[in-house]
Amino acid sequence: MHIKGFGLNNDSCLQHFLVRIFSYTIKIEIMEEDQLKLIKDFQELMPKDASTPVKAKDESEKFLLEYELECRKAEELDDHIKNAKKELFETKRFLKDTLRWKPSGKNQQQIENFERKLNSIKVKYGKLRKENETLREQIQVIRRNTSGAHRELSTLTNSLHKINNKTRELQEFSTSNHEVSMAHKARMDKMNSSFTTTRMNMNDRVSKLEDIYRKESNSVTPTSFKRPRTPYSELAENMRALKFMSKKWIEKVREKERHIMEYRENMHELEEALGIMKNVVNTTVLNVAVKAFIDSCEQEKDLSSNFLRISEKIDNFERNIEKTRRMIQKVTEDTQSKESRKQSYLSKIDKEVEKINKEISKYSNIKAERELSIEGISQDVLSMIRNLETLGIKAQSFQLIEDPSLNSTNVIAHLNKLEELIEVLLAGLSIRKPPKRDAKEEKTEKKIQLNAIDIDDMPVDEILYPMSVEEIRAQARNFLNNAI
Repeated sequence: MHIKGFGLNNDSCLQHFLVRIFSYTIKIEIMEEDQLKLIKDFQELMPKDASTPVKAKDESEKFLLEYELECRKAEELDDHIKNAKKELFETKRFLKDTLRWKPSGKNQQQIENFERKLNSIKVKYGKLRKENETLREQIQVIRRNTSGAHRELSTLTNSLHKINNKTRELQEFSTSNHEVSMAHKARMDKMNSSFTTTRMNMNDRVSKLEDIYRKESNSVTPTSFKRPRTPYSELAENMRALKFMSKKWIEKVREKERHIMEYRENMHELEEALGIMKNVVNTTVLNVAVKAFIDSCEQEKDLSSNFLRISEKIDNFERNIEKTRRMIQKVTEDTQSKESRKQSYLSKIDKEVEKINKEISKYSNIKAERELSIEGISQDVLSMIRNLETLGIKAQSFQLIEDPSLNSTNVIAHLNKLEELIEVLLAGLSIRKPPKRDAKEEKTEKKIQLNAIDIDDMPVDEILYPMSVEEIRAQARNFLNNAI
């Protein structure tokens, strides 16, 4: 879209505009160098060892906070750009009819140059807008990936902490169980030794009692009566009960030993599995997660630097558009002032033309009146000239008049001829023409001479006028008055 009606008063504004653009380009390059330095510093701050993810996490959270602030600034910039574009569109729509004027050749060339520059700026602005949108989409994707990596890293960290806590608890439980089992083993060894000695003593006593019982039973005749309870029988029952209890106790001890061995085997397998899991988590998953997080942070930093660079360019374009809008407004004001001056000049010209037309109509009326007066006296003047010529009075300088009729073009010639004829007549009447004097004196002198003429004294053969003396005097007086 071309903005018509745009021009500059001089070339200084153009030079200033180009200098501003060059300074903005230098500032953008300096900012890009500063951004590269910041990226290098950020890379140096990133942890080189995978065993220190906490510092990287803090730095990444700080960078994400700064990035959120930059995104908010970018959104505010987009809102400002939209408002500026809306205002520019409304201004162009408002100035659509007021800027229809034809500038000069130099201004037209400047307008075309600035329109081409403005169109190129708009094309670059559109490209930067598209690039900004793509970068925004990439930043959103990276932010989502980063948030996913954060969540995955937090889940892995939490699971690792849980596994470490559980491993610590299991190690403490295994040590406590080992201590308890050792104590039980020592107690069982002590009990086994004491039980063995007691059993051996009991076996000795039982064997002695059995020998005594056998001897006593062999000496007594067997009968069918009920065997009485003797201390020997109670002792035998006690011996049988003790044997049964010792047998059960030995079975329980062996079962307990078997459970302890199984528990030791399970704990050993669990320790091996925990060691393998710890090595796997420390070497593969955590390194991959930290590396992915660092890569995403670096990529996000690059994108943020590109975004800042594009934002600076957009700011420059917006400032150029604002300057162009101010120039357009200035040109519009100049155009309006020129139009107002033009209207005032046209009104003055119309007034002058109206005055001239009035004067022309007035002079045309005067001319018509004079034409009528000329037509009124034309017959008298021509008759007077003919009568004077018939009297033999000849004018030396007016021997021949091409148009004998009297009109507005040759009335002066006829009147001059009549005046010369009258002078010749007066000279013939012995009235000399005095030297030229003042107009008033000459007029009064001629009146006196005309009044002093006595036509009655002239010869009769010379008085051949078709008019009376009073009429001739009146015509001559009128002629002299008009001539003067």
